[in-house]
Amino acid sequence: TPVRNAMAQIILNAVDAGVTPGGGKLFFYTAPMPASASTEITTQILLGETTFSDPAGAVAAGSLVFDTIIKDWVANADGAAAFVEVVDSDGARVGYLDVSDADGNGAIRLGNVNIVAGGTIEVLSLVITIGGG
Repeated sequence: TPVRNAMAQIILNAVDAGVTPGGGKLFFYTAPMPASASTEITTQILLGETTFSDPAGAVAAGSLVFDTIIKDWVANADGAAAFVEVVDSDGARVGYLDVSDADGNGAIRLGNVNIVAGGTIEVLSLVITIGGG
């Protein structure tokens, strides 16, 4: 567990790394999810954004559990959310995470992945568990 905690802490530190006041952000996009964090977003549609608490969360038992994520009250566009781009408060990319509805296996879970322009985007849960038992 100490190694798993250290790995989760690296992710949390990256999300909290920005010096701009306020938390990092989750930008919600339509498919396809880029293959790696170094791959740019191209034709995907930006659906909206939510904001992390500052600090974003805490690490325990090999998991990074995020605190309250501030909802997006006015989504940008219609579409099915497939992934998020995670950035710190300065806009530096941390990585990409997949999205699912509450019953799915996505790292980010929403009540409904079908986003409507002008509607809300509310993250139900975000927990990153480092594997290894």
